Amino acid sequence: MASCEKLIMPQNSTKKCISCSVRVKIKLIKNKGDEVMKHIEVVAGVIEHDGKILCMERDQGKYDYVSFKWEFPGGKIEQGETKEEALKRELREEMEMEVEITGHFLDVYHEYPDFTMNMYSFTCEAKSKDFKMNVHHDFKWLSKSELNQLDWAPADLPIVRKILEK
Repeated sequence: MASCEKLIMPQNSTKKCISCSVRVKIKLIKNKGDEVMKHIEVVAGVIEHDGKILCMERDQGKYDYVSFKWEFPGGKIEQGETKEEALKRELREEMEMEVEITGHFLDVYHEYPDFTMNMYSFTCEAKSKDFKMNVHHDFKWLSKSELNQLDWAPADLPIVRKILEK
């Protein structure tokens, strides 16, 4: 998922990233130690094509605990966007991929050591298996039964579990 980490803002606001001018919806919340933590709202696509699900491996990032972990592609919701609009935009920006969103799948709240997030996932049909990896390290098209082979980002695990239950 895309990441803008150079944000300057007061609590509970929407601001532009000072390095790339992307507008993102961020809320700052207090954790148990009264330290301010960042909260982000993101979308993810469970993308299928020919019975396989697209899994993306994150590249090295700011936080080692999610670097090189597997995820469902997506990213942050920008101000004024619907969740579906955000997902389609992120997939175009990160992968130059067009999808048909077929439905809501699962909402996940997760607390990482440095931030919290709400992730809204949607089922999608890829129009083609062709795409470009503009921000990810690797990808795999896997059957449902193969999903457990990957080292998933913790926030994506509830989505994997729900897929396996179906």
